[in-house]
Amino acid sequence: MLERLPSYYRKSAVISELYDVIENYAIKHGMNPDDVFITKTSSFDRHLSDVGLSPAIDADGETKRAMVLSRLRGNETFTLSKLISLIKSYEDTAFEITEISSENRVIIHFTERKGMPRNFAQLKRSINDMKPAHIVFEYETQYVSWGQAAADVKTWGAAREYTWGDLSLLNTAVVKLTETED
Repeated sequence: MLERLPSYYRKSAVISELYDVIENYAIKHGMNPDDVFITKTSSFDRHLSDVGLSPAIDADGETKRAMVLSRLRGNETFTLSKLISLIKSYEDTAFEITEISSENRVIIHFTERKGMPRNFAQLKRSINDMKPAHIVFEYETQYVSWGQAAADVKTWGAAREYTWGDLSLLNTAVVKLTETED
Protein backbone atom coordinates (compact mmCIF):
# COMPACT_ATOMS: atom_id res chain seq x y z
CA MET A 1 0.00 0.00 0.00
CA LEU A 2 2.74 2.42 0.95
CA GLU A 3 4.34 2.24 -2.49
CA ARG A 4 1.25 3.90 -4.02
CA LEU A 5 1.78 7.09 -2.03
CA PRO A 6 3.76 10.11 -3.21
CA SER A 7 7.43 9.91 -2.24
CA TYR A 8 7.18 12.58 0.46
CA TYR A 9 4.67 10.38 2.33
CA ARG A 10 6.73 7.24 1.84
CA LYS A 11 9.63 8.94 3.63
CA SER A 12 7.48 9.81 6.67
CA ALA A 13 7.97 7.56 9.69
CA VAL A 14 4.50 8.48 10.98
CA ILE A 15 2.79 7.54 7.69
CA SER A 16 4.82 4.33 7.46
CA GLU A 17 3.76 3.34 10.97
CA LEU A 18 0.14 4.25 10.24
CA TYR A 19 0.14 2.06 7.15
CA ASP A 20 1.66 -0.83 9.10
CA VAL A 21 -1.13 -0.59 11.68
CA ILE A 22 -3.82 -0.45 8.98
CA GLU A 23 -2.27 -3.34 7.07
CA ASN A 24 -2.04 -5.51 10.21
CA TYR A 25 -5.63 -4.67 11.17
CA ALA A 26 -6.90 -5.54 7.68
CA ILE A 27 -5.06 -8.88 7.63
CA LYS A 28 -6.24 -9.72 11.17
CA HIS A 29 -9.86 -9.13 10.11
CA GLY A 30 -9.63 -11.11 6.87
CA MET A 31 -9.50 -8.10 4.56
CA ASN A 32 -7.18 -7.37 1.68
CA PRO A 33 -5.07 -4.35 2.77
CA ASP A 34 -5.31 -2.93 -0.76
CA ASP A 35 -9.11 -2.69 -0.38
CA VAL A 36 -8.89 -0.34 2.60
CA PHE A 37 -8.18 2.67 0.41
CA ILE A 38 -9.53 3.59 -3.01
CA THR A 39 -6.61 2.24 -4.95
CA LYS A 40 -8.15 -0.08 -7.52
CA THR A 41 -11.45 -0.50 -9.29
CA SER A 42 -12.28 -3.86 -7.69
CA SER A 43 -12.73 -2.19 -4.29
CA PHE A 44 -15.19 0.51 -5.42
CA ASP A 45 -18.29 -1.45 -4.37
CA ARG A 46 -17.06 -1.63 -0.79
CA HIS A 47 -16.31 2.10 -0.75
CA LEU A 48 -19.70 2.92 -2.30
CA SER A 49 -21.36 0.99 0.53
CA ASP A 50 -19.18 2.69 3.14
CA VAL A 51 -20.45 6.13 2.09
CA GLY A 52 -24.09 5.06 1.81
CA LEU A 53 -24.34 4.54 -1.94
CA SER A 54 -25.67 1.45 -3.68
CA PRO A 55 -22.86 -0.82 -4.90
CA ALA A 56 -25.17 -1.83 -7.77
CA ILE A 57 -24.64 1.53 -9.48
CA ASP A 58 -23.98 0.98 -13.17
CA ALA A 59 -21.04 3.30 -13.81
CA ASP A 60 -17.43 3.10 -14.89
CA GLY A 61 -14.52 3.13 -12.44
CA GLU A 62 -13.78 6.85 -12.73
CA THR A 63 -17.43 7.74 -12.13
CA LYS A 64 -17.59 5.49 -9.07
CA ARG A 65 -14.38 7.06 -7.75
CA ALA A 66 -15.86 10.55 -8.25
CA MET A 67 -19.08 9.50 -6.50
CA VAL A 68 -17.23 8.19 -3.44
CA LEU A 69 -14.99 11.25 -3.24
CA SER A 70 -17.91 13.66 -3.68
CA ARG A 71 -19.86 11.90 -0.93
CA LEU A 72 -16.82 12.19 1.35
CA ARG A 73 -16.55 15.89 0.48
CA GLY A 74 -20.27 16.32 1.16
CA ASN A 75 -19.72 16.87 4.87
CA GLU A 76 -17.81 20.07 4.18
CA THR A 77 -19.15 23.59 3.68
CA PHE A 78 -20.54 24.06 0.18
CA THR A 79 -18.53 26.71 -1.66
CA LEU A 80 -18.02 27.76 -5.27
CA SER A 81 -14.55 26.19 -5.30
CA LYS A 82 -16.01 22.89 -3.98
CA LEU A 83 -18.65 22.99 -6.72
CA ILE A 84 -16.01 23.61 -9.40
CA SER A 85 -13.89 20.76 -8.05
CA LEU A 86 -16.90 18.44 -7.99
CA ILE A 87 -17.89 19.22 -11.60
CA LYS A 88 -14.31 18.75 -12.80
CA SER A 89 -14.13 15.36 -11.07
CA TYR A 90 -17.02 14.18 -13.25
CA GLU A 91 -16.66 16.07 -16.49
CA ASP A 92 -13.56 17.29 -18.27
CA THR A 93 -15.16 20.07 -20.29
CA ALA A 94 -15.51 23.81 -20.04
CA PHE A 95 -18.38 25.21 -18.02
CA GLU A 96 -19.55 28.50 -16.55
CA ILE A 97 -21.23 28.96 -13.19
CA THR A 98 -23.59 31.86 -12.61
CA GLU A 99 -24.77 32.58 -9.08
CA ILE A 100 -27.98 34.56 -8.65
CA SER A 101 -27.91 35.15 -4.92
CA SER A 102 -31.15 37.12 -4.74
CA GLU A 103 -33.02 34.07 -6.12
CA ASN A 104 -30.94 31.36 -4.39
CA ARG A 105 -30.21 29.99 -7.84
CA VAL A 106 -27.08 28.65 -9.53
CA ILE A 107 -26.79 28.02 -13.27
CA ILE A 108 -24.18 25.63 -14.63
CA HIS A 109 -23.67 26.05 -18.36
CA PHE A 110 -21.59 23.44 -20.20
CA THR A 111 -20.01 25.59 -22.89
CA GLU A 112 -17.86 23.32 -25.06
CA ARG A 113 -20.03 20.30 -25.61
CA LYS A 114 -23.24 19.50 -27.36
CA GLY A 115 -25.70 17.47 -25.32
CA MET A 116 -25.57 16.40 -21.72
CA PRO A 117 -22.29 15.46 -20.03
CA ARG A 118 -21.55 11.75 -20.00
CA ASN A 119 -22.10 11.32 -16.25
CA PHE A 120 -24.80 13.95 -15.88
CA ALA A 121 -27.17 11.91 -13.67
CA GLN A 122 -24.40 11.05 -11.20
CA LEU A 123 -23.06 14.62 -11.24
CA LYS A 124 -26.53 15.98 -10.49
CA ARG A 125 -26.97 13.47 -7.65
CA SER A 126 -23.61 14.44 -6.14
CA ILE A 127 -24.42 18.16 -6.33
CA ASN A 128 -27.76 17.50 -4.63
CA ASP A 129 -25.96 15.56 -1.88
CA MET A 130 -23.64 18.50 -1.18
CA LYS A 131 -25.77 21.61 -1.73
CA PRO A 132 -27.88 23.44 0.82
CA ALA A 133 -31.59 22.66 0.38
CA HIS A 134 -32.62 26.25 -0.41
CA ILE A 135 -30.41 26.58 -3.51
CA VAL A 136 -31.93 25.65 -6.88
CA PHE A 137 -29.62 24.44 -9.62
CA GLU A 138 -30.22 24.81 -13.33
CA TYR A 139 -28.13 23.10 -15.97
CA GLU A 140 -27.67 24.46 -19.45
CA THR A 141 -26.25 22.63 -22.40
CA GLN A 142 -26.13 23.21 -26.12
CA TYR A 143 -27.66 21.10 -28.83
CA VAL A 144 -28.51 21.21 -32.52
CA SER A 145 -32.10 20.23 -33.24
CA TRP A 146 -33.06 18.37 -36.41
CA GLY A 147 -35.07 21.43 -37.40
CA GLN A 148 -32.03 23.69 -37.10
CA ALA A 149 -29.85 21.24 -39.01
CA ALA A 150 -32.50 20.97 -41.74
CA ALA A 151 -32.80 24.76 -41.98
CA ASP A 152 -29.04 25.11 -42.44
CA VAL A 153 -28.47 22.10 -44.70
CA LYS A 154 -31.79 22.16 -46.64
CA THR A 155 -31.74 18.58 -48.08
CA TRP A 156 -30.53 15.11 -47.09
CA GLY A 157 -28.36 15.14 -50.18
CA ALA A 158 -26.64 18.27 -48.97
CA ALA A 159 -26.31 16.73 -45.49
CA ARG A 160 -24.11 13.97 -46.93
CA GLU A 161 -21.39 16.57 -47.41
CA TYR A 162 -21.18 17.06 -43.63
CA THR A 163 -19.80 14.89 -40.85
CA TRP A 164 -21.66 14.62 -37.53
CA GLY A 165 -19.03 16.96 -36.13
CA ASP A 166 -19.75 19.50 -38.87
CA LEU A 167 -23.48 19.30 -38.18
CA SER A 168 -22.89 19.90 -34.48
CA LEU A 169 -21.29 23.25 -35.35
CA LEU A 170 -24.45 24.57 -36.97
CA ASN A 171 -26.78 26.94 -35.14
CA THR A 172 -26.99 25.82 -31.54
CA ALA A 173 -29.73 26.30 -29.04
CA VAL A 174 -29.41 26.18 -25.27
CA VAL A 175 -31.62 23.90 -23.23
CA LYS A 176 -32.19 24.50 -19.51
CA LEU A 177 -32.92 21.78 -17.00
CA THR A 178 -33.84 22.58 -13.42
CA GLU A 179 -32.82 20.10 -10.77
CA THR A 180 -36.37 18.77 -10.53
CA GLU A 181 -36.34 17.54 -14.13
CA ASP A 182 -34.79 14.23 -15.13
